[in-house]
Amino acid sequence: MAEKLRVILERAEREHSAKVLGVAPTASLEQVKERFRFLTQAYQPGKFSTDEQRRAAEQEFERISRAYLLLSKAAAGGKHQAAKLMGVSLSATARELKERFRFLSHAFHPDKFQTQVQRAAAEQEFKAIKEAYDVLSKEAQDSADAEPTATRSSPSKEDGSRAAERSRESAPSHTPSENRSRWERMARVGLILVAMLGLLGGVWQFWPQKAARSPGKPAALHPEAWRKVMSDLEAATHLENGRSQLRLGLRYRDGDGLPKDFKEAAKWFREAASQGIALAQFELGEALSAGRGVAADPKEAAQWHRKAAEQGEVRSQVILGYNYEQGIGVEKNPEESLRWWLKAAYHGNAEAQHRVALHYLNLGSGNPDVSIEWWRKAAEQGHSEAQQRFAAALESGDGTPKNLVESYKWYSLAQAGGNGGCEAALSRLRALMTPEQLAASQRLVMEWRRKGDGR
Repeated sequence: MAEKLRVILERAEREHSAKVLGVAPTASLEQVKERFRFLTQAYQPGKFSTDEQRRAAEQEFERISRAYLLLSKAAAGGKHQAAKLMGVSLSATARELKERFRFLSHAFHPDKFQTQVQRAAAEQEFKAIKEAYDVLSKEAQDSADAEPTATRSSPSKEDGSRAAERSRESAPSHTPSENRSRWERMARVGLILVAMLGLLGGVWQFWPQKAARSPGKPAALHPEAWRKVMSDLEAATHLENGRSQLRLGLRYRDGDGLPKDFKEAAKWFREAASQGIALAQFELGEALSAGRGVAADPKEAAQWHRKAAEQGEVRSQVILGYNYEQGIGVEKNPEESLRWWLKAAYHGNAEAQHRVALHYLNLGSGNPDVSIEWWRKAAEQGHSEAQQRFAAALESGDGTPKNLVESYKWYSLAQAGGNGGCEAALSRLRALMTPEQLAASQRLVMEWRRKGDGR
């Protein structure tokens, strides 16, 4: 149902855009471009003398631009959409198209339906099918005309009569009756409204007046931002457009231009993830881990995180390190855990660097300088627990030269970062250090923070 409503909404938008440009809804891409070039010249603001005229020209040009964007995309992908709507292949012959059109015309004949709403919906469906047939039959005819004339024999007069008779029998003959035109217009408006509610439920809250009365809800979207939302909606419906599907999932997840809907977000993340988009695989893994929009499934979550991690998604690499350490969705495996944390650590992830340091420390290899070097890297990125560990090594001289000034600096930074276990160490160092050393440590803290602010 939602898919049909979406198709109806897109069709209505296409018809409106065609009226704005002054072309047929089935106009080719070249026709749309040519008309847009003409209107661009006609509505240049510099051609008008008064400010009021120029503002009116700018507003009209904005309408024309939106219409052009929609129609140009529709024209570029019209053949694929038409084939999908009619249920035929892109290589269907003219005869196959006619047979399919006859079948659909019969299936959606308004007389087969009882209520006015059903008849109006059938006429809308037939109209879309007729447009699709026109697009595909023109393509098929152009292909036939391109064939060498030698391969086609000239029909006799009798054959021509029979062909004409067959043509009359098979040619599209169904058109909505005049006495239903009023109902068609009324139903079209109703269906468009229903489609907008069904596909973009909650869009009303983006209007400025409603947003002003509804604190905490999304503010009104700028026309350019709304165009991007609609662009993502349109592009995401093409199965190959994984990036747009990902963006659409993020919009639903964050409530960015669309009502927040975790279920819809997870659906589009899955579409994009299935096409190998690493970020979508990460987002789907997170949704499955948290049960956000989908049923929680740690095993499937780990599978998607692995796909993302293998493509270099660092956050998924860190998560796999946890999974293999704790046995979440996978069997416990310390070696696999270390392998994924090392991958993330070499990519500069502070948490992974800290975990690698802990791994080497717990192995008891007798080589603490390896752990200390990883803690230093993580400490430089603001990881408070790594800062505390690095400070302790500098205080004791275990695996690195002893340096109380540096140790006090890192303890201070760890405490400022929320690590509450540093106060005793700071008190101990204050009793051992001279006033000059304490002042030097405080200067180092201030310098580190200034560098952090500049990053």
